[in-house]
Amino acid sequence: GKWKPFEEYEASDIYPGTKLARESRGSKAKGLFNGQKVGIAGTPRMPMYEISSLVESCKGTLSHYRCDFLIVARNASWSEMDEMESSKCSRVTEKWFFDSIAHWKQQPIPPNSEIVKAMG
Repeated sequence: GKWKPFEEYEASDIYPGTKLARESRGSKAKGLFNGQKVGIAGTPRMPMYEISSLVESCKGTLSHYRCDFLIVARNASWSEMDEMESSKCSRVTEKWFFDSIAHWKQQPIPPNSEIVKAMG
């Protein structure tokens, strides 16, 4: 048998990021993070190599020092966040990261109360 084209099952009307990410892969099209650095504090729910792959597919860079966005995950400590941050770093949640990819648009930065909750 033959495989059906996966484009028919992308749900791009709900999650446009799937189609846009596929179309921009390997091209000169603008990526979601387009050269921005993404750091992680704490223990993410997804393995680090998968997050790294996602960041790179969105044309960003996973950074261990100074970043544009700091994903605050479980068990993140304040000192760990202080080490990674610069004055321009925005603290975000894992949910923000995945929602931004799903919609292929950086979502609004969450309030600090959501960041503290994500650390729990």
